[in-house]
Amino acid sequence: MKLKIHSVTKRYQGGRKTAIDQFTAELTPGIYGLLGPNGAGKSTLMNLITDQIQPDEGEILYGGKNISKLGKSFRSILGYMPQQQRLYEDFTGRRFLWYIASLKGMRSSLAKERIQLLLNTVNLEDDADKKLGAYSGGMKQRILIAQALLNDPQLLILDEPTAGLDPKERIRIRNFISTIAADKIVLIATHVVPDIEFISKEIILLKQGRLVLKDEPHRIVAGLQDKVYEYLLSEQELIQIQSQYRVSQITRGTEGIWTRIIHDEPLKDRLSRKVEPNLEDVYLYHFE
Repeated sequence: MKLKIHSVTKRYQGGRKTAIDQFTAELTPGIYGLLGPNGAGKSTLMNLITDQIQPDEGEILYGGKNISKLGKSFRSILGYMPQQQRLYEDFTGRRFLWYIASLKGMRSSLAKERIQLLLNTVNLEDDADKKLGAYSGGMKQRILIAQALLNDPQLLILDEPTAGLDPKERIRIRNFISTIAADKIVLIATHVVPDIEFISKEIILLKQGRLVLKDEPHRIVAGLQDKVYEYLLSEQELIQIQSQYRVSQITRGTEGIWTRIIHDEPLKDRLSRKVEPNLEDVYLYHFE
């Protein structure tokens, strides 16, 4: 099972705006975290992978075949959770899942089994017969995750799956995704960096439509060794530092303000301590 994205480019506005620029990557079973600032091209890339739009250049292959030519057979192995919560407000959660199951052409017996399993998984069993219009934002996120998983897809695309969820729900969903990913290609686009740092096989960094990095999380983080320090600052020094450097964390204590800074060279003549970098530091280093 392999998804190959080869030299894909997508332009808008009559060719004046390039959303994805010569993007090449190969995905095999496991979780991939897709990171990038707003406008980086993440949504466009996901729309290309799900065959909702076609590239202007390049091709996307699944199992060695162009996805645009696979048609129904490609959609049958695809699960997609969009970020936008456009739902049928008069449908109950259960009816919505049955509706999606029918669109996917699932057998009634299998649909019934999967719907019950997924309602339990996303903690919506008690609310399954309430109308979607009465759901909170977090509940809508969870029902969207459930519909993406109905057909037990081989290729699962999730756009901000934990947005609006409380910490307990985030952990529950994150752990569930991790358990099902062994035999699936899972691509998660998110701004919640901790949600993917420890479950991702690889991290994909996207900036202005171009691939910045694609590697295992620990390798990407290792690239910032000796570039992350905490410095003890006064209030006045903090104001000055924040305007000049990438500051990822501020901790106030009795002795002063410990300020976590990502920079190529350590700052001189300041009380400091070296700290281990993390994926949030990587994000700031490349995108701030």
